[in-house]
Amino acid sequence: MTDKQLAFLGLGTIVEVDDMDALEHTKYVVVARAIGQDSNGETILRYMLAPHPYGHVPDQKENILRITASQITKIIHEGYTDELDTKLLDDLEDVMRGTLTQVVSGTKAEVDEKSDSDEKVKQVTPLVGQEPKLAAAQKLEEENILKRDPFYKFRKMKEEKVNGRTD
Repeated sequence: MTDKQLAFLGLGTIVEVDDMDALEHTKYVVVARAIGQDSNGETILRYMLAPHPYGHVPDQKENILRITASQITKIIHEGYTDELDTKLLDDLEDVMRGTLTQVVSGTKAEVDEKSDSDEKVKQVTPLVGQEPKLAAAQKLEEENILKRDPFYKFRKMKEEKVNGRTD
């Protein structure tokens, strides 16, 4: 972890936020968490918030916020946390720094170009269950296929879309 002790807010935490896309006089529920790095390389906590009392439902999709912890102005009610939250944060930080090639549960890193703050952030999202050697072998195999077939990824994305997968 970093010099200062970082801790996720628990899932289900109710907050008020300072964000230009936030609905006026609305509280938000923490529905997802991630970490990233700001332009100085500092670890920052990121949250996906859904408006209370609606939650993350299709007709509220445009009201879902993606914010950094610094945009939270008030914590109304804290959600449940335990040692698993701390372990998740530690694992995500290790992956972001490249000290682990793969967390036990696996990870997928992506750059969040559409950030609700002014900072570009590298976001790390957990995936479920692959071992590090298997993931490295899959990556190597995919790179080799891509060298032979530059349209491989496009066909793969189309197949996944047809099969209902959106990794």
